Parts: sequence; structure tokens; C-alpha cells
Amino acid sequence: DKYNSSTANDGDVRPESVVGSGNGLTTTNKEINPWWEVTLGTSVVIDSITIYNRDLVHGWCTDNLGGNCSRKLKGFRLEIFNGEDANAVFTYNDASLDDPGLIILITTVPSGTIGDRVRISLPNKNEHLVLIEVQVFSYENPSLVPSTMRTQLPSVIPSNRPSVVSLTVSSYPSLF
Repeated sequence: DKYNSSTANDGDVRPESVVGSGNGLTTTNKEINPWWEVTLGTSVVIDSITIYNRDLVHGWCTDNLGGNCSRKLKGFRLEIFNGEDANAVFTYNDASLDDPGLIILITTVPSGTIGDRVRISLPNKNEHLVLIEVQVFSYENPSLVPSTMRTQLPSVIPSNRPSVVSLTVSSYPSLF
């Protein structure tokens, strides 16, 4: 499935300009308040998050957005959740005036933020949510794991190494 929601955490950060238009990305249906979420499998201390956005410039984006397709992510919201609580433990609202950029570094996560899910959404928009890759940098226990041993989640783990956590990726209400 070309636009599968798991494409945004397959470890491939190559932009569309390298892999080709429409390749290496995940997208939701066009809907009100579209969102994508990754479940980390266990609660971890989240240090930072990196979002890889589209880099493509083509006719539709130029005609409708005035430039790069990365502008479609303008105004996105990133939320960290922990457990069954419906309230986010951390929320980042994109304040970019024009374009959030190609590589978006979320480094404002407060020290010690614990979460087991990360959600990216386009609140109050009737739009497709399109992502290339989302990387969550975290560690399981800050008192036991030195900062030099932090784990990047999600990541592609070689088959000869055990996975630290299991990942479930969702895009609701529509799945591709």
C-alpha cells in the first residue's frame, strides 16, 4: 500500500525529490481534523521529535499554496499522550507564518515528559495530512539510561537485534 500510515516510521527520511513524487510518504484521506499517531508500545521519556516534511515543488502546490508542498503542514499540532488519558501531556502548535520547513525539530519538550503515543494533526482544517517520516527520540528510564544511550524511536531495527518497544501506527478515522 503506497500511502500506508506506517510509511511515516519506516526509517526512510529520503525526500520526495530523491524517491520520486508521491513516494515514501503517508497521507490521510481529505477530512476535517486529519491526524496520524504512533503508539510506542511502552511509556518512555520523550526528549525530542523530528518531523520530515515534503520537499516537492510541483504544479498543484505552486498553484494552490504558492510554492513548496511543505506548506500543507502549516499550522500542525503535535501532541504527546500517556496511557488512557485523553489529555495530552505536551502540545506543540506550529506557529509558522508560511512554511514549517522540511525538517521540523521539536526540541521544546519539557525535561522528563513521559508518553506512549505521539499524534500529529491539522486542527480545524479539511485537508490531507501528509508526512515523510516522524522520529521520536526517547529513553525508557532517565535514572538508569545515560544520555549517550538514548534510543531513537521509531527506527528500523536490524533483524538480528531485538526491538526495545513495539510500534503501532494509526491514522484515524481513515486507514490506508
